[in-house]
Amino acid sequence: MDPQHPDPIRFAQAEAGLSKDRPNHPAAPEGQRCVLWGIPPTEQPGCLPQPLARWLLEAYTQDGDVIVDIDDDMTCAGVAAAMGRRHHALGGEQHLAAMSHAAGGVDLVLLHWPRAAVNPNWLLRACRSLLGDGGRVVIAVMVDADARVAHLSALTGAASTAGLAPVRHVVVASQLAATPAAVMASHADLLVFERAVADDG
Repeated sequence: MDPQHPDPIRFAQAEAGLSKDRPNHPAAPEGQRCVLWGIPPTEQPGCLPQPLARWLLEAYTQDGDVIVDIDDDMTCAGVAAAMGRRHHALGGEQHLAAMSHAAGGVDLVLLHWPRAAVNPNWLLRACRSLLGDGGRVVIAVMVDADARVAHLSALTGAASTAGLAPVRHVVVASQLAATPAAVMASHADLLVFERAVADDG
């Protein structure tokens, strides 16, 4: 499936050059272009909305692929099982040190943000070390609106330092604005990264 066009899920989506030219849209770090999707927020705290989890696995994994879920996202686990992916719940970043045997064999790493007392540079380096060819690190960011840009900027910088390159930034809102002037509030951001080419090998 083409991650640029997730038609089977029929997302309402709009390309968003946030926020200079569309001040009614949720802000994004300087220079980032995002895809804006209208998806109701999840009823399960700490989990992705089910349609978003399904798109993520359809776009970036295949049947039999290995998913390491650092935060035990129950929605992702259910979707992965239904789609034939091998989902491994890690139970927190403190268990990453025990995953050295899996280095180079993981197709997707999912983690949620924010998290308590963790160095994002260390965390993303540890996640990157698990990736196989074509693997992705996905960060689901759910923070208050006034802290979004600061968190997204910090994570993008930490990812670059860790040898990860951005692939996709999805801004998730409860619904798309009915008119161009309508103010739109987001409830989650999905940051997708891959191994930076310069750091491969």
